[in-house]
Amino acid sequence: MGENYTYRLLKAECSYGTQENYLNVKTDHGILYNVADKDNSVLCPIMNANDHIVGENITHFGRCKSPYNKIIGADSKRIGQIGDVVDGIGKVLHLNEGYLCEPQTDIAWKKVSDKNFIEGVPAITDASELTCYYGGIIKVSEVKSNPDSE
Repeated sequence: MGENYTYRLLKAECSYGTQENYLNVKTDHGILYNVADKDNSVLCPIMNANDHIVGENITHFGRCKSPYNKIIGADSKRIGQIGDVVDGIGKVLHLNEGYLCEPQTDIAWKKVSDKNFIEGVPAITDASELTCYYGGIIKVSEVKSNPDSE
């Protein structure tokens, strides 16, 4: 069986997160995958190992349960924001699980394709992993078989 490549709008999850979220590509690399079902067809850009930028490729995974994440109150630029106050109160009252997820993914995806490169960078596959600064491992959670890979 071949590799299944990762493309925009597949879901990913973090080992310390509380929810899945979609992967995105701000600017495609010129290679598109036809995601077709019985009702419609959508062309989605295939992703490469450098597609690990927070805000462009990765958003958040709900709440972060990492024991290494102490974001609330630790970052001076965030002090005073109303969301932090509400979140802090929720933590004190034990209403919130973990902290707000704010991924830190400074290093490219690992366990990438050793056969196929997009713009000179290995393609991300369904086996690829992205490490967060807080210790979480981000993986593609929604895998759809690429017909050309079998």
